[in-house]
Amino acid sequence: MTELEKLVEKLLVTERNDFLVRLAKGEPNVDVQLLNRLRELATSQSRKPKPVSKQRRTVAELIKSEQEEILKEKNNHSAKLPASQNTRT
Repeated sequence: MTELEKLVEKLLVTERNDFLVRLAKGEPNVDVQLLNRLRELATSQSRKPKPVSKQRRTVAELIKSEQEEILKEKNNHSAKLPASQNTRT
């Protein structure tokens, strides 16, 4: 199946039928309009955002996640300090 055929299949059936009827009636520039529409489909298809792999999170979940990250960073930072600097007096 060619790329053009794949794009034609992406048209809604009603839109496809509309183009065919207009073409059969001899309406001027229908071929140009159809090609423009197929180009739109081709470009919108290439710009589609990638699906989100994770579920959406609530604000509370985001805050909790951020707090956990901050705590991890603090723990990593204090683990890298020499023992004399790691204790508080």
